[in-house]
Amino acid sequence: MDNEKIPPVNEDCAECVSVNDDITTSQDTEQQNKKVSKIKEAWEKIRNSQYFYLLGAFFLPVIIMAGAYAATEFFPFGNLSILSLDFQSQYIYYFEYLRELLTEGGDWFYTWSRTLGGEFMGYVSYYLGSPFNLIVALFPKTHIATAAAFIVLAKVGAMGVTFSLYLHKTRRSSSLQTILFAAMYSLSGYVAIQQFNPMWLDAVIWLPLLVLGIESLIKERKVILYIASIFLILTSNYYIGYMCCIFTVIYFAYYYFLVRPEIISLGEANKKKGFLSYCGTRAFMRIGFATVVAVMMSAFMLLCAYYSLTFGKSGFSNPSFAFNLKFDFLDLFVKMLVGSYDTVRENGLPLIYSGLLTLIFIPLFYTSPEISGRRKIFSSALLGVMIVSFMLNPVDLAWHGFSMPNWLNYRYSFLFSFVVIIMAYDAFNSIKSISFKDIAKSSVAVLLLIFIVQKLNYTFSQKGKAVELDDILTIAVSVLFILLYMLIIYGMYSEKYKSTMLIALAVIVSVELMANSILHIVGIRMDVGVVKYNNYPSSSTGNVERYDSYRGSVERMRVVSEKIKELDESFYRMENTLYRQRGGPNEQMAGGFYGIASSTSTLNKNVIRLMSKLGYASTSHWTKYLGGTPVGDAIFGIKYVISSDRPTEGNGGTIYRNNYHSFDSNFYVKVYETEEPYRIFPSDYSIFVMQNTKALPIAYGVSRSILDFGDVFSVTEYEAAMEMQARLINTMLSEKGNYDVLKPLAMTYG
Repeated sequence: MDNEKIPPVNEDCAECVSVNDDITTSQDTEQQNKKVSKIKEAWEKIRNSQYFYLLGAFFLPVIIMAGAYAATEFFPFGNLSILSLDFQSQYIYYFEYLRELLTEGGDWFYTWSRTLGGEFMGYVSYYLGSPFNLIVALFPKTHIATAAAFIVLAKVGAMGVTFSLYLHKTRRSSSLQTILFAAMYSLSGYVAIQQFNPMWLDAVIWLPLLVLGIESLIKERKVILYIASIFLILTSNYYIGYMCCIFTVIYFAYYYFLVRPEIISLGEANKKKGFLSYCGTRAFMRIGFATVVAVMMSAFMLLCAYYSLTFGKSGFSNPSFAFNLKFDFLDLFVKMLVGSYDTVRENGLPLIYSGLLTLIFIPLFYTSPEISGRRKIFSSALLGVMIVSFMLNPVDLAWHGFSMPNWLNYRYSFLFSFVVIIMAYDAFNSIKSISFKDIAKSSVAVLLLIFIVQKLNYTFSQKGKAVELDDILTIAVSVLFILLYMLIIYGMYSEKYKSTMLIALAVIVSVELMANSILHIVGIRMDVGVVKYNNYPSSSTGNVERYDSYRGSVERMRVVSEKIKELDESFYRMENTLYRQRGGPNEQMAGGFYGIASSTSTLNKNVIRLMSKLGYASTSHWTKYLGGTPVGDAIFGIKYVISSDRPTEGNGGTIYRNNYHSFDSNFYVKVYETEEPYRIFPSDYSIFVMQNTKALPIAYGVSRSILDFGDVFSVTEYEAAMEMQARLINTMLSEKGNYDVLKPLAMTYG
């Protein structure tokens, strides 16, 4: 083109600018339309996918559980938190520490935030191995309790996905039916209670994939899914993983002999008639090899767990292997009713609520002509193994690693729920071949058993007292739902109303599952309590703010701990007397400082024994900063102590100095003080930090005689902590002479 024909550009031309703007706007609109079109195309692909139902399988149980949270006033629907049991005193602080490692970096193998310091991968292998825990990195540290609730909800949804996937791969039915039974699995009684022990929920997620992997290994000789499932279970939590390995052996035997005729006929068709094929040795060798591979892949976590256990957890309990029945058969039936919470304490029964539909359809599993007699026999054997495991004490102990559980018994009871829900699903799936008369008989039988339970004035043992089963919340509610199910199932026999009745069934089951979740949460709140989310007004002293909520107590502690870290960047220990009423021993993990307090099942019994001998409150699996002396603090390098002049309100409503801690002016000086932070009412009290001027560094030289002092801590005879501290100091300084640092006082009475 000739350059003379090109018009010159006039930058001052308003018309040109307008044209250019129109072109730009047109291009932006076109790009936006392309993006919208791509999104629509992607959505259509998802909606038309055979796995579209998985969205429903995920979100239905999540919505139901979130509804239960709202009904029980969990934050943000109220001021309660998901923190109860060890969740509020242990796991939530481990989440705090994990978030710091993920967002700021740090040492994954060793931590100074446990008593005197120690290995940390034991924490990871038992408490923090779940991939869902990565969610904590998405939340600010001021909302870690909210992150914990989201982790639980994500796990509940994932249970629905994996269970639905298992049903989809092994059975043919409608998507709604699959989602419905998946919700029953995701919101079983086990999940309703063990959500307060979230590290045990991952096995519930991966179990359906494990079972699918076992079936694929036996029938199709595929091992990848089985290996991946075992790996995920063992690395998420080795303890429940051990139980799943026991179930793997049981389920392998069950399923192999169930489908053995098919395997033999397939072998004959392929002309493989060897002895090994007939007796199942090939399948056994295949699963053995796959298991070894999975364990080797998990070794990085299992070896850390083993190393942690060598410090004393394996000798934590002294169980009795007496051959006795642990409860009555009627107890099993009662625990399958709505709202049948008893207790999480040492006398608690199995958590086996799995939806009332299972009670109706398990008898129908045996009357259905579509279910083979072989499946009925072997399924009965599988169910019988689970029941015997519950009832016989030695067998139950074997499931728990030959160690008595400290509360929360029958930690493998989700396996029972899996079995009975599958049996109920198979019966429901063959409903066309079952007459409504049989369904009515089964329902009436369940109703009669419920009435018998009521007539017997059935009671649970809770806090050492007999608590009667609630006639309204358990008996009446269960009866109501069973009558509704009878009515809806009757309508399903009509082709005209079948779809409508299936939707109605889904609604009623969802209501039942939410009701049960609410009742279980309320039950645990009444039994052991839950922690408040934010500070709240005192109910007995007027305009006084309570600091025993999780968020309030942590924020109050951080105000001063972060300031001290700014003022002193050296390496030291710091402790805290502002213990939350129900928590405390792990608060340094949230405050970001190093202390001597700690509470964990991955305990170090020698360290706990040492701290106890020297006068610090230490027993079982925990140590607290209580009972120490300025001399003891100096020996352990506790340079700073956080405290307050604020009295603490007790359970009875009286005011007392629960956190009072005296500071000897010969040892301590105040280095920082600030007004107590508040959310509701201004405070008249202050928080301050005292420095122990005699505190030694973390490491220092002493006499070699200290090497002979260790045997003293294994002596069972009582010796006063002051005397023990005095002897320890003299041993440390034995090459310099004898020092009377601590002197006994003569006391007279009368």
